[in-house]
Amino acid sequence: MRYVKVLLTILILSSFPCTSHASVVPFRMLIALQSGGSVAGVVYIDTTQGVFTGADFTVADGGTDYLFNFAPTYQGNGYQTSYYYGDWEVHSSPTQIDYLFQLALLVNSLVAFTGSSICSTSSQCTVPGGYLPTEFVLFDPVTDLAASGSVTPTPEPTTLITFATSGLVILLFVRRKRRQLTQPTAAHLTL
Repeated sequence: MRYVKVLLTILILSSFPCTSHASVVPFRMLIALQSGGSVAGVVYIDTTQGVFTGADFTVADGGTDYLFNFAPTYQGNGYQTSYYYGDWEVHSSPTQIDYLFQLALLVNSLVAFTGSSICSTSSQCTVPGGYLPTEFVLFDPVTDLAASGSVTPTPEPTTLITFATSGLVILLFVRRKRRQLTQPTAAHLTL
């Protein structure tokens, strides 16, 4: 009976979210480009201040991989705050942009952000005269628009630890119950 109380206590405590929550959250980004290329990786968002703080993603386009592993060069609200964007630029010199990636999200703020679709040819962010999609730009000039995609939260380590601990406790409990059922009791031994 004592083990059951301990088990129940652990399960109840592990079901509550941790009160200490980091404000910088990693978000998984998966985007399909019109050319058949793709964008995959992580963007880091401070959901308290509502800003991109970094990134680690790759654009695979035209047989070449382009790595973006730094904070955006520019970010902010788009036209009349109808969308939020981040621009990651790669420069070969202070005045020469070699290529850039612009991520436009279908939200007007990143404060308390929990994920969203991106602005793309299938989910358009409307601006005067058309729409603004997420885009990858090589200055050849080549622009590859996003056909579809999303930015979704990745599980926090504390969440994963909670799930693992709960699963382990349940497995131990089931194993103990099975062992108790297969062991003979004192009543069975006396005839």
